[in-house]
Amino acid sequence: MTELWQKSAVEISKMVSSKEVSAEEVAKSHLERIAQVNPRLNALTLVDSESVERAKKFDQGSRLGKLAGVVFSSKINVDHKGYPTDDGLTFQADAIAPSTTPVISGLEDAGGTMIGRSNSPAMALRIHTDNALHGATLNPFDQSNNSRWIKWWCRRCCCNRNVCRCTRKRHWWFCEVASIQLRYYCTPPDRGSNANHEGKHHIAKIHI
Repeated sequence: MTELWQKSAVEISKMVSSKEVSAEEVAKSHLERIAQVNPRLNALTLVDSESVERAKKFDQGSRLGKLAGVVFSSKINVDHKGYPTDDGLTFQADAIAPSTTPVISGLEDAGGTMIGRSNSPAMALRIHTDNALHGATLNPFDQSNNSRWIKWWCRRCCCNRNVCRCTRKRHWWFCEVASIQLRYYCTPPDRGSNANHEGKHHIAKIHI
């Protein structure tokens, strides 16, 4: 049986809108999964305990919205009222946002349930997620192979024109993809192989 946290945003929205399941059930399913894996992966820096109450309130309404009941997280480098926009910097740990950026309020207005704050590279200036305030986020598929390996492999497989042989694209493309909440990275076939081998491509949907 597929758990609610495993279903797509489209599936969840249809199920909540038709009252097949409640937004509260969806939120609780995600929170249970987060409790299982987040201590190990460190993907979320904050889990919002009030998310279930917001989901209950949504259930009491019309249940309309393209993202009805869909769970999402906002990043620590994006303003969300009442939460710190710390950018992974220790001196900004208490920098509480006075307002919410439109990209986040749009998700909430569409019926989404914000469930926590997700980690980010310090000031979003690196391709691997690590910072002094919250630490590193690990690869959910292979914790021994986190995204720091991108830098190592690309140094080995890239020519003077700064083009990755694995993807045939320039480095900035990694950052562009990461900015829309996808991780696209290349990993060596094995850590002892030479730069002439092409790595594997992985795409992982981190959050909506």
